[in-house]
Amino acid sequence: MIPRVDTQIHATRYRMDGPRMDATVAACIDACVTRGVTHAGILEHLGNWRHPIECLHEMIAEFRTLTPQIDVAMGLEVNTRDTTGTMDGTREDRERTGVDFVLAESSSSPTEFTTVEAFIEYDHLCRMAATTHDWVDVIVHPYTTQEKRLKKAGWEGTWSFDLIPEKYRDEWADALATHGTACEINTKNIAFFEEPR
Repeated sequence: MIPRVDTQIHATRYRMDGPRMDATVAACIDACVTRGVTHAGILEHLGNWRHPIECLHEMIAEFRTLTPQIDVAMGLEVNTRDTTGTMDGTREDRERTGVDFVLAESSSSPTEFTTVEAFIEYDHLCRMAATTHDWVDVIVHPYTTQEKRLKKAGWEGTWSFDLIPEKYRDEWADALATHGTACEINTKNIAFFEEPR
């Protein structure tokens, strides 16, 4: 039997803007138990005024008061800011919060939109830079937020995975292997598997 694992459960109670007061760590764990999830990663974003580091301290403080019925790891999610590896968080933030894991998402956009090809290159360079950080464990949402960001920049085309040069996919796969960084494969984005019943 394949274990049911969910490693990106957001405890949104700990957001400054629009928190869901019922989405506490305890509630997330209870929902996992109810759904048969045996291993959970509970986290929240770090960065900008919506997600200050103090919110993560509160989330971890709640977790330390609990005795979960399942295996739970606590984490944080950061976004890329540029192609040089600047992120919303740092190794020191990871250490100060005491989280078990860090997810990173390439979600920034160039300051000026010129072409789809230039955007894809920019996104590739952001993802490559994030992959080199040894304090980042997993790159999440690969190739799944481009269309939204392109549309926001005024692009009217149709997004397709085929727009990404094979060279970029190969380079990134090599970087993941070299740096021991994992990559999220999410069935919401890529239908490799049928949902377990």
